[in-house]
Amino acid sequence: MASQPKQFSILYIFASLIYVLSGCATPAAQTESSPESLRPGFDVIYYPVIQPGMTSDRAKQDWIALFPTSAFFDNRIEMQISQQKLTLFYYQLLYRKIVVEARKKENGGYERGFDLQFPDWGLHFDNLAKAQKAADALVFMQQALKQFEAEQNDKLARFEPIAAQYRALASKPAISEEQRRLIVQANALSQQKKYDKAIEQYRKALELNPTSYPAAYFNLALLNEQLNRPLSAIIYMKHYLLLEPQAKDARSAQDKIYEWELMLGK
Repeated sequence: MASQPKQFSILYIFASLIYVLSGCATPAAQTESSPESLRPGFDVIYYPVIQPGMTSDRAKQDWIALFPTSAFFDNRIEMQISQQKLTLFYYQLLYRKIVVEARKKENGGYERGFDLQFPDWGLHFDNLAKAQKAADALVFMQQALKQFEAEQNDKLARFEPIAAQYRALASKPAISEEQRRLIVQANALSQQKKYDKAIEQYRKALELNPTSYPAAYFNLALLNEQLNRPLSAIIYMKHYLLLEPQAKDARSAQDKIYEWELMLGK
């Protein structure tokens, strides 16, 4: 990890992107009357929409139909194209403008082929319908991510009065022996890089008391960073700062948030 985890940390309830993608996202169609250019020499020729009846399963099926080697994980999509392994982390979709582009010819019109461009690589299609289907699937996932972000921000807002009560306490709540057992186990699993199993133990400890050890949220943020989930890392670090705004590492904690926001493209 970039920073050492605090000892005897507990993990706030973790909601993975798999949970988010299990529901339906709110449609957000976009259309343009004239070509927009996001890259020199290209025009945007299609703005994706969430198709009627679209679900997580259908979006995945549409994607796999286009890219049969694709594998979906809780934080990313992996695929093998032309002997090249490509990885798309879900967080890369959150603030990205997803569009289908075509390269302009010098004498007018467009060259053959349609592109979906990402920060480090792109997908090229010889068929517009396929490019549109891929873009529609991605924009559904994007909307699910935005829904997840809204839900997490709502949880953070509801946590603010709880944190205020904690800060006002002259005597802070102590960690119970059962929490200590779970936290010790979680820390051991984290050292072994078994992050998902560590999360399970942290969740159990949190259920016993969500504020008995504020450093829990600091550790959770670092775990999410390791798992390429900067959005969750930001939310949990904000929980930590709500509880311990005067902590010695509050400055470095806020700076980590700025780093993760850069990853998200904010």
